[in-house]
Amino acid sequence: MDRTQGDSASTSRTVSGDDVFSQIMGDIDTIASVLDSVVDAPKERLALKEQLSGFKNQIGVLETHVKKKLGTKSDSRPSSLDVSLTSLQRNVDLVSRSLGIDPLWNSSEDSRNRKVVADEPPAPKESPVVSLYCWRFKLKAKKLLRAPAGCKNIRAFSLRSRGVIKFMMKDYPGALADLNKADSLDPNNSFILQLRGDVKCWMNDYEGALNDLSRANRLRPDDTFTLRALGAAKSALGDRRGALQVLNAANRLQPNDMWTLRLRGRVKRYLHDYAGALVDLDAADRIEPNDLDVLRVRGVVKFNLCDFEGALIDLNKAHRMEPKSSSILRYRADVQLRAGKLDQALIDVKKAMELDSTSGSLYRIRGEVKFQMKEFPAALADLNKALEMQPDDVCGLRARGELLYEMGDYEEALTDLQAADRAMRNHENTLKILAKIKYLLNDYKGALVALNRADKVEPNNHVTLRARGNVKRKLGNYKDALRDLNRANELSPQSSWILGVRGDVKRKLGDLHGALADLNSADDLEPNNNFTLRVRGKVKKLLGDEEGALNDLTLAELIENGTNIDDVDFKPPRRRTSRRLLETLSERNQRSTQTSIREIPSEFDSNTDTRSSVKTLSSEFEPRSDVSSVVVADAFRSS
Repeated sequence: MDRTQGDSASTSRTVSGDDVFSQIMGDIDTIASVLDSVVDAPKERLALKEQLSGFKNQIGVLETHVKKKLGTKSDSRPSSLDVSLTSLQRNVDLVSRSLGIDPLWNSSEDSRNRKVVADEPPAPKESPVVSLYCWRFKLKAKKLLRAPAGCKNIRAFSLRSRGVIKFMMKDYPGALADLNKADSLDPNNSFILQLRGDVKCWMNDYEGALNDLSRANRLRPDDTFTLRALGAAKSALGDRRGALQVLNAANRLQPNDMWTLRLRGRVKRYLHDYAGALVDLDAADRIEPNDLDVLRVRGVVKFNLCDFEGALIDLNKAHRMEPKSSSILRYRADVQLRAGKLDQALIDVKKAMELDSTSGSLYRIRGEVKFQMKEFPAALADLNKALEMQPDDVCGLRARGELLYEMGDYEEALTDLQAADRAMRNHENTLKILAKIKYLLNDYKGALVALNRADKVEPNNHVTLRARGNVKRKLGNYKDALRDLNRANELSPQSSWILGVRGDVKRKLGDLHGALADLNSADDLEPNNNFTLRVRGKVKKLLGDEEGALNDLTLAELIENGTNIDDVDFKPPRRRTSRRLLETLSERNQRSTQTSIREIPSEFDSNTDTRSSVKTLSSEFEPRSDVSSVVVADAFRSS
C-alpha cells in the first residue's frame, strides 16, 4: 500500500518538544494501567505490555536526540533515526483502538461536552495543557472500559487485540484472520471494521477496505482514523476527488496531521493541483522533517512545477535515505533530463535498470535523453521498447510522436500523438504537437481544432495564440488572425516572427502602412528573413516604392535559393538590380549565406529557446528551432 495513507494517530494539538513526548507517555501509561482489567487473555495482555514498553524506550531515544538538536538551536531530527514521532503516535493509537479507546481529542467537542465533575483535574506538575489532556484521556478511558470497551464479546475483544499486534508486526494475513474472526463474533463493531479496513489497505485489497471503512464511517461518523484510511482506499481505486473530499473532512476535524497532509498532497498531485500539493507537503515536512515519502512526492511535485533544482534537492535526500529505490532514481533521471543534465540522467537510468529492468519508463527516459543528444535511431529503439512494455503510456507515445516528427515521418508521428490524445484528453503538449503536424500536412482545419482545444486548456499562451493566428491566416480568416497575433504580441513583445506574420495579415486586410511598420520592425530584429523580405517587397510595391520592392524581392529570392551573395557574377540583370544592392548584400553576408542565412522558425517556436520539445506529461511545452529548410519553406510560403 501507498505509505502516504492516513492512518496516523497524532493528536490535534501538535506541540513541540517535551509536550509531545508527555502526551504520548500519558497515553501509554493510561493504556498500561487498564490492561489488567480489560484484556482477559494473558498472552495478548503480555504482548501489549511489551509493545508499550518498547514504545517508551523508543520515545526515550527520540527525546534524547531532539534535546541534543534543540541544544544546538535546530528543530530537525536526524534523518538516520529509525523511529519517528508520528509512527509512535500511530502505534499508540492502534493499541488504544484495540482496547476500544479513542485517543483523539477535538478541542471544540471538549468545550461543548465539558461538564463540572466531582473529580477535578489534578494540579499540573509540568505543562497545564499536557496534564489536562492526560486527565481527560483517563476519564474517557474509564468510561469506555465499563463496556468493556464497547465490545459485546470478550473473545472478539481478545482477537481484536491480537490482530492489532500482528498488524504492528506487519503480519497482515495473520491480523486479517484475527479481525475476521472478531467481526464474526461481534458484527458491526466500528473499531473492528476500521482496523480491518486499514489492514486490507496495506494488503492492497482496496475494494474490501472501502467496504469496511464505509461501514465504519456510517456507524461512527467523523472519525479521523477512518476518514484517513478511507481517503487512501479511494485514492488507490482512482477516485481522487472522493479521496480529497474525505481528507478535507479529516483535516477539518484534526488540523495539521502529518499523515493527512501527506496523503492529501499526493492526491492533489494526481489531480494536477501542484501548487496545493506543495502547500500540504511543505506543511507535512514542517511537522516531521525529512520523511522519505514526503521528500519523494514533493520532489515529483516540484518537477511538475518546473522547479528542477528544488526537485533535485528533495530527491537527492530521498536517494540517500533509500539508495536502492529504483523509483527514486527514475524520478531523478527524469528531472536531470528536463534540467539538461543528460549525462547524469543516463547514470541514474543505468543504476535504476540494474535494480529494475522491467520498467518501461526507464527506456522512455533514456530514449528522450538520446533524442536530445540527436541520436535518433538509438532514441527510437528505446522508445519502441518502452511502448512494447507499456503500450498505453502517454509519455512514451508523445515522445515517440515528436521524435518521428523530427525525423520527418509525419504520418507515423500523427498516429502516436492521436493515440496519446485519446489516452489523455486535452493535454496541452500533445495538442500543440498535433497541431504542428496537421499544419505541415496542410490540414489547417485540423490544426485549428487542436489549437482551440489547447487554448481552452492553457489560455493566453503566446505560442498557442501566434500559431493559431498563423493557421487562421492560411485559412483566410484575417480578422480573427489579427486578434490572436495582437494578443500574442502583448504577451511576447519584440518577436520578429509575430511581427512578420502580423505584417502579412495587415497587408491582406489593406492596412499597408501598418503592415510596413510591422515588417520593418521584424527586419530590424531579424535581418535577412526571406519571408519578411518577400512580404515587405509586396507591400512596398503596392505603396509605389518600386526600387525598395525590387531590392527586398531580389534579396529574398537569392536567400531562398541558397545563393552565396559574394559569388554572384555581376551582370546587368533584367530587373535592373543595382550594383549598390549587390554591394549591400555582400556586406550583409560577409560570413556567406550558406552559414548565415537564418532559418525561419516554425510557427510554434520562440525566438530564443533552442532545446528539444520532448516533454513528459507533467512538463511545460518547449518550442523547437531546428526545423528543416523544406519544412520552413512550406510553413511560411505566403498565400
